[in-house]
Amino acid sequence: EIIADFKGSFNLEDQRPKTTDHFTNITITSYIMYSPTEIKALVFVPMATGTFSLIGSSGLIIMILWFSRIKITAAVRRLLLGLCVYDVILSLTSVATTFPIPPGQGFYGASGTVGTCDVQGFLSQMGASGSVLYNCSLSVYYVSVIKFGMREKAFMKKIEFWCHFIPNAFAICSSIFLQVGGYFNPMDVGELFNDLKLVLKLKMFSCPI
Repeated sequence: EIIADFKGSFNLEDQRPKTTDHFTNITITSYIMYSPTEIKALVFVPMATGTFSLIGSSGLIIMILWFSRIKITAAVRRLLLGLCVYDVILSLTSVATTFPIPPGQGFYGASGTVGTCDVQGFLSQMGASGSVLYNCSLSVYYVSVIKFGMREKAFMKKIEFWCHFIPNAFAICSSIFLQVGGYFNPMDVGELFNDLKLVLKLKMFSCPI
């Protein structure tokens, strides 16, 4: 009865592939654990939070580039700008939620293609890793200037380059690596610890954290 109500509410039968696969079974079974309201919340709450994050980061970029007298002449402003750019990228993927995923994978709202799923995965990896590592760069700046009393010019000369190079290099290279390897489309969650691709994907995503 629960399964029948679930299918009737979300019409998941139309989204199932013609040939049932292990991944779809696991995904639909996991969805049955939630109520219809909870399933909608899992899709639309990230859209709302992503929108707020997008507005906030975009506002900071505008303030730094157009409404600040010192603009990006200060190292801390350049680091903050890098953080905001990557956060905008990540926020866009949150706003998209499950819509870029191809239909037939068991995800509510899935209406994209393999290509849109790849784009979302690429941007998600880039935005998440870049924003986390730029947060680390800002921490390095504050520790250097406040804790150790380093002057701004000394920081710019000795450390700032690496505070930009590491986040950008890791974000771009890891995203390209995962894209070339075909890691972004949905994988079998039942093989989490046996699927080398999924393990590498998770490590690339969580390594900066």
